Amino acid sequence: VTMSKVMHIILAVLLSSLPRSESWATIETRTTQRNPSQLYQTSSSNEGHNEQPVVPECDVCIVGGSIAGLALSIGLRTRFLELHIALFERRQFTKAGAVLGVAPNGQKALRELSDETTLLSSILKEGQEVKGPPELNCRPMTVLVFWYQLRDILLEYSQQLGGNLSVYTQMELQEMTEAQDAETVTVSFQDTTAQKRRTTISAKLVVGADGINSTVRRLMRLPPAVVSDTTSIRGTVVTDHSNKSLCQKIDGSLILSHRDTTLYLITIEKNQNIISWALSSKTKNLIDDEGADAIEKILMLLGYHERGDKSVEEKEKLEVAAAVLRATDPENIVRAQNAVMDMSTGWGHPPHHPCATLVGDAAHACRPTDGQGGNMALEDGVVLCRAFAKHRSLSRKDVQALIQDFEQTRLPRVRRLHQDQSDRAQLPPGKWVPWTSEFVDWVHQGV
Repeated sequence: VTMSKVMHIILAVLLSSLPRSESWATIETRTTQRNPSQLYQTSSSNEGHNEQPVVPECDVCIVGGSIAGLALSIGLRTRFLELHIALFERRQFTKAGAVLGVAPNGQKALRELSDETTLLSSILKEGQEVKGPPELNCRPMTVLVFWYQLRDILLEYSQQLGGNLSVYTQMELQEMTEAQDAETVTVSFQDTTAQKRRTTISAKLVVGADGINSTVRRLMRLPPAVVSDTTSIRGTVVTDHSNKSLCQKIDGSLILSHRDTTLYLITIEKNQNIISWALSSKTKNLIDDEGADAIEKILMLLGYHERGDKSVEEKEKLEVAAAVLRATDPENIVRAQNAVMDMSTGWGHPPHHPCATLVGDAAHACRPTDGQGGNMALEDGVVLCRAFAKHRSLSRKDVQALIQDFEQTRLPRVRRLHQDQSDRAQLPPGKWVPWTSEFVDWVHQGV
């Protein structure tokens, strides 16, 4: 991979920490051992998805089946075999999302969460190692991996752990209320299929890993994310014999920009049949468009319908972009209005709820200018697991101490990186000031 290709890929990585909407397919990890590829289904074929009853109580209820929620469940299951953990995700599994850069601090977090090298080795097998861009003065390697593949790897690893770890999908959080015993919280979910069944579970601690539009955050009465004027749309295409040449034409990366809209197309050398794309635009109401009309609007914004006035090279790029976008399954497209959390008050100190805390974007969604969003979510899991080690009884007093310990420990580092990413977002990429060696070491050293 040449340096120019690396720079193009890294630009796409910088989009990896944008708010994303995650989706799953059904799995009950205590009794099922299945390949994640078998779990991609349409909602119409998955009516009887949660036939196994939901456990009535657990120690930890994780809301959100993204990378943050999965990584945390792995860390807790690996270290505390006696814990009963239930994870709920409101969507299905799809091949959506763009590319994620697992930086050295994220790799370190994964090693600690899994307590072995097997998990990281699986990621290295699927991903591609690259050096960071010069403007960030990065020396160690970052591993680029398709977002859904990283999620699949974490899912499969959690399946192998089994034990007291249960995962439920298409279950959307509705309410959190303190139980009469004052030691637990009652959490209510609703089945998102046509059946619309309600389920309640009793938990000692609720962890919100449900992203930028976190329901847990709202129920904790914390302020929502501050919405920006930029929309992000991401998609993934798995090519077949009819369009396999698209990957060869992209050959690592392709960038198209027209006015205030930019499209990044990415392939990874080890997965030459997969194309990931990420679009950033300041066009209003773009997030509301769906289907073929949405694709045609994106092409219009990229100047596709004005290509007669373009150079031959620009025309070829636009034709490749059009072919990729039109080949994308609507189920594999994720739309999000870019937003960031206000970190002036943190997300839980003093605690906003006696039995709940947040990780990942739900806690500290930030600008995507350093590609650190996913890595910081992995670090959250490490710090929260360490707090568990010091507060094992999970009495109400212990849970409150655990939450406070986690948030007080985590907040200073999150604030510093959050501020750096916000400062960079005010400047065009070419004007960024390089990270100092000290700052690089601090970021990559992790927690």
